[in-house]
Amino acid sequence: MQVLDGILCHNGEADDVRISPQPCSNWPEFDKKVENSEGGKKIAIPMTLEGCVIKFADTIAYIGRDLQDAHEVGLISDTIPHEFTDVLGTDNRTIINTLIHDLLENSDVTDQGYIAYSHDVERALSDLRSFSRDNIYNNPKMTSEREKIWNMYRTLFFTYLEDLKKERRNSKIFTDYIDATWVSREYIKGTSHAGIVRDFIAGMTDRYFIKRFEDCVIPRRVEGTFH
Repeated sequence: MQVLDGILCHNGEADDVRISPQPCSNWPEFDKKVENSEGGKKIAIPMTLEGCVIKFADTIAYIGRDLQDAHEVGLISDTIPHEFTDVLGTDNRTIINTLIHDLLENSDVTDQGYIAYSHDVERALSDLRSFSRDNIYNNPKMTSEREKIWNMYRTLFFTYLEDLKKERRNSKIFTDYIDATWVSREYIKGTSHAGIVRDFIAGMTDRYFIKRFEDCVIPRRVEGTFH
């Protein structure tokens, strides 16, 4: 139950700066928690401290990397606000190190039981999130490409959905996913066609995604010799 709970609650990045476990003592309670999460009625709070740590993991993994990458490709200038760099650092390695050590020093895993940042790091992280949202994620250079990416997802989804319905066994959704030995037969039997396609696309790396899109839209070259 605790493992499933950790998976359920690891639903993307958390803006939380302090999380305490929320007990769940039996399967009916857990089933209700799943139901609420699926319906968007309530944000799922982990039942374990390990689950609470995972809620912080995404932010720690990406926040500094995105800042560093954006600087390297020219999305942001050398002038980065000192309100958060003075506390967190300016490069990915330093930011990760700062956030991890701050959690270790300010969390309580014995008595009250919570995972938390210090107030200084909390404020600095909030400032960094706002800066990244305004200057990286909503940067016109980034947002101008969203429609293209949306169309790529749409093309892949409906292509593979059609391949699945018509059982085109040479399609990548069969050769690289459905027919793979590591994919559960019970999962295939119990999941809708749309769900299988969704999961196939969700597991793609960026490079694999682009390659599959090229397969869908770029005609194959016919090789041969003309006499």
